[in-house]
Amino acid sequence: MEEYIMANFTTIVTGHGSFATGIKNTLNLLSVIPDNYKFVNFENGMTEAAYKKELDKVMDKDEQILFFTDIYGGTPFKVCADLAYHNDKIEVVTGCNIGSLMEATYNTYRSLSNYADDLIVISKNFTQRLSAEKAGR
Repeated sequence: MEEYIMANFTTIVTGHGSFATGIKNTLNLLSVIPDNYKFVNFENGMTEAAYKKELDKVMDKDEQILFFTDIYGGTPFKVCADLAYHNDKIEVVTGCNIGSLMEATYNTYRSLSNYADDLIVISKNFTQRLSAEKAGR
């Protein structure tokens, strides 16, 4: 029987302004935040070097890490992508939503890449449009 363990992966939520703190507060309101989740904001006026130092503080180089970033092409994404480029134990996802992160919290994965792929699929599934017809109008 294959073993599926999510706890092997460190998830670092990061983005512009208070993105990471906002995600953390929402998770805390709706659920329990796993010990392997870390949160790093890219604050207004922060340099890339200072931001990278903040990421380094929460990263364990021996762990597999998934960066959950806010905007494709933004500074947090670019810095995390550079870290991933130099380390196969790192994956980066961007543009995902709180629903995907919450659902993934309760799933188990064979690999870091399966975890990253599933976050994207779940995010797409959580993105919905409520039409007037469905709303009973």
